[in-house]
Amino acid sequence: MQGLLEDFTNKYEDEINKGAEMENEFVLIKKDVDEAYMHKAETEGLEGQWASLEAAITDAEQPGELALKDANAKLSELEAALQRTKQDMVRQLREYQELMNVKLALDIEIATYRKLLEGDETRLASGIQNMRIHTKTTSGYAGGLSSTYGGFTSPGLS
Repeated sequence: MQGLLEDFTNKYEDEINKGAEMENEFVLIKKDVDEAYMHKAETEGLEGQWASLEAAITDAEQPGELALKDANAKLSELEAALQRTKQDMVRQLREYQELMNVKLALDIEIATYRKLLEGDETRLASGIQNMRIHTKTTSGYAGGLSSTYGGFTSPGLS
């Protein structure tokens, strides 16, 4: 009986030891589960922060993108206006050159007519001079220029 009691005592001690080992293992597993839960909670928190940061970045990018699009549109408008202005300047320069060519031609024509008029004036003045000379020499014959031309006198003669 003693042997039987020792067997039961040994089995009982083995069972107590197994129970203690199982309890220790349970505590370790519970600790691991708690750590996993904490990591999961941290991960969820970080994921939430990540999503929040992504939303903030998107919100910050949208006005920047809109401002960039607006700036690019204004740049395109300014480039188009510059191109139109350059074309206008080229057109105006051509018109100016044409006007200057016309002016030069007119200046030449005016100078030509002036010389012709000066030549006519010179001829007219020498013709009047000749008429005076002729009038003085012929005044004794026909009564002068006034009777020769029907009483009309030249404005330069008197």
